Amino acid sequence: MEEKNQDVISQNNNENLDSNKNSQKTATNGYAVASLVLGCIGLIGWLLPIIGYIVGILAIVFGCISKKSNKNSMSTIGIVMAVVTLILSATNSILGVLMTLGQISLY
Repeated sequence: MEEKNQDVISQNNNENLDSNKNSQKTATNGYAVASLVLGCIGLIGWLLPIIGYIVGILAIVFGCISKKSNKNSMSTIGIVMAVVTLILSATNSILGVLMTLGQISLY
């Protein structure tokens, strides 16, 4: 009888450990998806540099968090898109300042 109880207890403990691992994996995948979505939004958001900077930085942070726990291609793609977003936002900012100062003309 006691052996059965011990088996049931150890089986429950193993199930709890598996469910904890699955929940951590899901949270990590959530960060990867967030990085990917923010990277996509950033590719449009760079037109307004303030939005591009914020979205790009958040995408990189979420992608790095996801990358630490789980090697996921979604987080890598999100990080790459975020870097492109930051480069485009910086270029847009620099060109905007130069145009405002009269250094560059569109005509």
